[in-house]
Amino acid sequence: MRWLSSVTVGLVVLCCWRTVDSCRCGIVREEDRLCHFAEFVIIATVESSSVVGDDRVYNVNILRDLKGTVLKGPSKVYTSTEGSLCGADLQLQTVYLLAGSYVDNHLYLGLCHVSRELTADEANSYVLPKCSDIVFPG
Repeated sequence: MRWLSSVTVGLVVLCCWRTVDSCRCGIVREEDRLCHFAEFVIIATVESSSVVGDDRVYNVNILRDLKGTVLKGPSKVYTSTEGSLCGADLQLQTVYLLAGSYVDNHLYLGLCHVSRELTADEANSYVLPKCSDIVFPG
């Protein structure tokens, strides 16, 4: 019977360890992520990717710059290779709405940022939502 207690405790510790190790995002509307948390918002096609150290580097072609100072044309978007560190997974030859932050003067994208696939029509007609001030209940 004692071994059953040890196994049970071991399983509880293992389950809790995996929960702490995973990446989670709070429930935040896309509009709020775009308006209040993103330092840049672009529409881009993912051309290729490579791994450099702990980062996955996506080579993208920026089609439209919606927020921040990002030039159109070829650029790089960085994300973590580790899912537990909130890395984003993008598909090649796909157009995305990307919203993230600047880290060490690089465009950085995490799982809690915006990386939504767009159709060609959506990419051409997408308009950034009208941003209002955040009002916190007090």
